[in-house]
Amino acid sequence: HSAQFLGLAGALMLIAHLGVMSPVVCLLPVAGYYSGVRDVPATWQRWVVVLAGVIYALLAAFSLAGHPPLSETLTAMAIARNDVRGISLTVFGVETILVGTFFLARASRVATLQAMEQLEAARRGIQQREALLNEAKADFNHALQAGRLGRVTGQTVGSWLAGDVIGRGGMGEIY
Repeated sequence: HSAQFLGLAGALMLIAHLGVMSPVVCLLPVAGYYSGVRDVPATWQRWVVVLAGVIYALLAAFSLAGHPPLSETLTAMAIARNDVRGISLTVFGVETILVGTFFLARASRVATLQAMEQLEAARRGIQQREALLNEAKADFNHALQAGRLGRVTGQTVGSWLAGDVIGRGGMGEIY
């Protein structure tokens, strides 16, 4: 769980430093997607994404309240121009994309797990059919070997040794 949390925390610290309108904001949906496909409880994943969204919204609120980021960026320029609408739309868009990528990741994970279950079921079916085929081959070979043995196979008849049966008919067997 800690790698997921550290990734989002790192992205949020960069956003706090560079501003809510900086290109670093693109890391939030990536971290949200990574959070959604992880093999951890969905409740934990939801809380992490909600927490990231709330922190991002708080950073935006601080920016709008006149507390710019630590460096001179697009956010600082937007605040200087009093572009509340631009910052608000950016925050709304980022929040929407963050939630969308998270749910897309969850759906992707579910679909992947279902495909893996179907693949495993197909693999088991193939193994069962292969076992049945091997059994049928063994029965066929046994029947084939049994068909080559005659009443006198392996016995000496006169100066001749009777081998495998090569044919049967109404009058007897041919060795």
